[in-house]
Order: sequence, then C-alpha cells, then structure tokens
Amino acid sequence: ENHVFFMGDNRSDSTDARSWAGTHETSKIVGKVIDIIHDGTNYPGNHVWWINRMVGFIKICWNDILRFFGANI
Repeated sequence: ENHVFFMGDNRSDSTDARSWAGTHETSKIVGKVIDIIHDGTNYPGNHVWWINRMVGFIKICWNDILRFFGANI
C-alpha cells in the first residue's frame, strides 16, 4: 500500500525500478507524465529521430504555455 513499482519501456536496456531494488513510496513521486513524445526512437535507419523528439517536446511546451494562459486543451 502507498508504494509503486515502475518499469521503462525498453526493458533490455532501461534504468528503472529494477535498478533500485523494490518498490518506492508514492509520497516520493514529484511529477507526472503529461504527454509522450512519439516517433523518437533511435533505431537503425531512423536518421531523423532527434527531429521527431524535438517536435514532440516543442508541442508539449506550446500546450503548457496555452494552458497557462487559460486555453482548454
């Protein structure tokens, strides 16, 4: 109760709760996921993965700015 266990989406090469042994208290959570940047995977043949990550990041920032000024998105 009041503990979480989390895993990264790249289970073969991810730094997540498995690296820290056990579960973690929910009181230590300091943030939440607001969006996921899609198509940002670095894989052979995807030479523009970083552009997709940047576009996703800019969209998240832009939406946060709009919400700050009262937009309902």
